[in-house]
Amino acid sequence: AGKQKGETTKRADVEAYRWLVIDVDRADKQDKKLNATPAEKEELLAVARQVMAWLAERGVRDCILAASGNGYHILIKLSPLAANERNYELLKEVLIAIKHEFRAHADVADIDTSLAEPEQVIKAYGTTTRKSENTEDRPWHESKLMHVPETIEPIKEDVLLAIAELAPLPEQSEQKRREGRSALDPDFDPFDFFDHYADAFGIEREFEKDGKTYFVTDVCILAGHKHTGSGLTG
Repeated sequence: AGKQKGETTKRADVEAYRWLVIDVDRADKQDKKLNATPAEKEELLAVARQVMAWLAERGVRDCILAASGNGYHILIKLSPLAANERNYELLKEVLIAIKHEFRAHADVADIDTSLAEPEQVIKAYGTTTRKSENTEDRPWHESKLMHVPETIEPIKEDVLLAIAELAPLPEQSEQKRREGRSALDPDFDPFDFFDHYADAFGIEREFEKDGKTYFVTDVCILAGHKHTGSGLTG
């Protein structure tokens, strides 16, 4: 409401999450500018049903299944969650966990993790998707609701948290490991050290020498007195 022509919904416009949509779409290697083939749709439906079965084993049983046109949507009803950063991260981790669990199907199907963003819009069911010319091999596809349970109970947050915990830990890039880790201890990051002890001392300056970064602190970290001539190496 109140939007001008050409304006789109922004994150600040959304107050709460009421549904989480799992988008089972074609793999990135496939040409998404074209209509899906019947064979691609069949493969995606098989994956979507496997995702629903996996969710049911973890307490998410009242899902809606919908044809999005060229793929499928699984809709999970939520107890209204405020559209804040915490809940965005929670729902994103849920989608990442599902994507990771079904990574063996990555050549066929992709789970779109961007649908954790509250400003994302989805298909209006009942419309027809016309990505390319309507042919026998690649026909137009109607979006529609395929399965709607008689009763739908909102999913509790603890169920979402349990699924989110299955998401893999983010991997550090090789460049960050080379540039930001100590050669003696690959798990040590000097910036973590400075953040942790930010109230104990400050960094007066930093400089580069012989391919290393030197940090000059306002006190000697070991003795506790002023120490302006030396620095920590990262």
